Amino acid sequence: MMNNRGQFFPIYLVALTLLMCALAIGIYLLQSRNVDNSIVSPVSVLQISDKISDFNSVERSWIYESMRENKEKWDNKNAFRDSFKKIFFGKINLPASNDFRSFAFPSSSAIDDKFFGEAYSIDFDSSGKNFIIERRSFTKEVVLFASDRSKISFPVSLTYSYGKKWVCDEKFVCI
Repeated sequence: MMNNRGQFFPIYLVALTLLMCALAIGIYLLQSRNVDNSIVSPVSVLQISDKISDFNSVERSWIYESMRENKEKWDNKNAFRDSFKKIFFGKINLPASNDFRSFAFPSSSAIDDKFFGEAYSIDFDSSGKNFIIERRSFTKEVVLFASDRSKISFPVSLTYSYGKKWVCDEKFVCI
């Protein structure tokens, strides 16, 4: 029985390790209950992405309709371009397109000729076979906040740019 004291030492180490693990888990649970935080939902980012996609599809349909209404003028490039601008400009300024205007352009009111000329570049390419409609790139900034502002939260600044170039051929296929 002389040196039997060493047999119990590993049991003490296991008990001490389990006690320390339990203490660490207890402190973590206690502190996590006292921290109030809230995060920004990605839903806003997805909604902006959906709006850009919707705007591009509506703009494409406006371009297609404006070109179809002018198909007999395709051979006279200047007349086609001027008539296209007039019809396309009219479609953008329709009262039904207020949602798209307010999303896509800095000013949600009716668009005047000057702004339309700055926002869109409309002309034929050098060969005269393709009609090019280009919307210059607009940049907008949105600040997103967490849903519960009473908790700790950090606002997220979201900046997005969007522009588009449509190239249409004489068969009115736009890419």
